[in-house]
Amino acid sequence: MNGDPAELLTADRARFPEGGPGRALEPLAAGASGRVFLRVRGGEPARVLMLYPPEPAENRRFDALAEGLRAAGLPVPALLAAEPEAHRSWVEDVGDRTLESLAHADPSRLAPVYRQAVATLARLHALPARFPPAEAEPTLGPLDRPERAAEHDAFAGRFLGALQPEQPDPLEAARARERERLLDALEETPHGWIHRDFQSRNLVLDDQGVVRVLDFQGLRRGPVLYDLASLLYDPYVPLVPPLRDELLAAYAARAPLAGEARRHLAVAAVQRLLQALGTFGEFGLRRGVPAFRQPLPTALRRLEEAAREAGFPAHAEAAARWRDHPRIRAIPG
Repeated sequence: MNGDPAELLTADRARFPEGGPGRALEPLAAGASGRVFLRVRGGEPARVLMLYPPEPAENRRFDALAEGLRAAGLPVPALLAAEPEAHRSWVEDVGDRTLESLAHADPSRLAPVYRQAVATLARLHALPARFPPAEAEPTLGPLDRPERAAEHDAFAGRFLGALQPEQPDPLEAARARERERLLDALEETPHGWIHRDFQSRNLVLDDQGVVRVLDFQGLRRGPVLYDLASLLYDPYVPLVPPLRDELLAAYAARAPLAGEARRHLAVAAVQRLLQALGTFGEFGLRRGVPAFRQPLPTALRRLEEAAREAGFPAHAEAAARWRDHPRIRAIPG
């Protein structure tokens, strides 16, 4: 992954010759995948240059998925050019107005924007089982029971390990029993193609008022409520319960959910939040990355709430205890 600015600008000019001499690269926020994003200033079309390491393998799936999802009518940024041998791609620049930033700047606009996001999510989940038809890289394995169990193991190692508890957890055995119930319960919920990280930092409101979906290279089969829980129990944008219920109903109107949809959503939220806390523990507590450290207290509050709604009292009590840990209390906000 060559990050030399002069070489990158030369490659950009070769791909997009239109533009004046003032062309420059502006670094954008990076995530946990090792990718680097650079906004190209000067010239048309408005674009972002994405540099990516070849591993994890899902990074190499981005180009094919971008074209496949866009062809299916999903609002993802257009792929403008790709150089897979150099591990870089150019994508349409859709701006910086994430749903997270919108929640802080203008909360009154959240409800209609989130309704749009939920409608898009229902369309994603309705993709045919054989999608994507021509993916260059192998499809990722499903988020099945063993993979979800691995998320629990990662949570224990990355989050609980980072907290370094001084004494044994008295709730560990009860949580282990609840974990098995949780894994079984999600097997009974609807499955389809899922984004796996459908949350406010990966959703951008463009200049036309369309919610665009980013960071979709992890697309795989799995329980669809995992995605909905990612959005409605988002640690970055805590939604009030009435709006959450409205959005669940809006989703169910497009993709009918059998059984106790409200409780099943809470079950999926417990699973998703444990996965997110594993990531936050690794990058926020162990590596000290502020963007992953800041949401920890809110994520634990959401976990306590979801666990109580789902009927997992040991997880709810444990979340309250973890939130009282000195390393968590020290996080401002």
